[in-house]
Amino acid sequence: MNYEIVIKRGTPDHAGEFEHFQIDADRDATVLWVLEQLNLRTPLCTIDGKKTDKIGWECGCKQAMCGACAMIINGRPMLACKAFLTDLKNPVTLEPFRKFPLVHDLIVDKSILQKHMMDMKLWISDEQNKPADAKPAAGSLSETLYQSSACIQCGCCLEGCPNYSGIDEFYGAMMMNTAYQIANREPEQIVVKKDIKEAKKHFARGCSNSFACETVCPVHVPLAYHISRLNSLAWKIAWKKLS
Repeated sequence: MNYEIVIKRGTPDHAGEFEHFQIDADRDATVLWVLEQLNLRTPLCTIDGKKTDKIGWECGCKQAMCGACAMIINGRPMLACKAFLTDLKNPVTLEPFRKFPLVHDLIVDKSILQKHMMDMKLWISDEQNKPADAKPAAGSLSETLYQSSACIQCGCCLEGCPNYSGIDEFYGAMMMNTAYQIANREPEQIVVKKDIKEAKKHFARGCSNSFACETVCPVHVPLAYHISRLNSLAWKIAWKKLS
């Protein structure tokens, strides 16, 4: 089947414009495959015959594990390796995430996510990291921790969130999910020592409960449930501390 692929090109110094390409592909092909095939063309030409540069995009695994190929596909944050042409309307429009600084074409700079993790100290401390003393989580907690660990930190939840901007104090669902994992490993650390006020500032105050994060998550992490569990845990420990 013949597809028209519309790609927004650009760099930080150039606002960019849409270029149109044409490709014959099976309906079960992915957007990632399409990008690979286009960049194999020498020279690469637009639909009207204009020669253009190779398309900038990223990928690390091709199997929805690295999150590098996240982009906006037909207006929705998605992974290119999981976006099948059969599920997309023709023409297929590809754009970079808008809430992260543009690097080149479909590549954006997500280093702000590491900064947010550093700000919230979202890691297990050396003092607490003692595998020999670790105990298996029981019952439903084990299942929710397993689900939360499926996050590949692709940023789709942040791109789809109506409240996340990347420039204010609201850190979004991805950091909430990470905080949930750490909180259940070091509850006193994350909620008391690392300060519940920080969790309120970076999470609760900015979330409007639209749950767009969960809707666009490509690996189907139940973010709404994990956010509610994090809030419940925070208040439980805070109340215990005051008692």
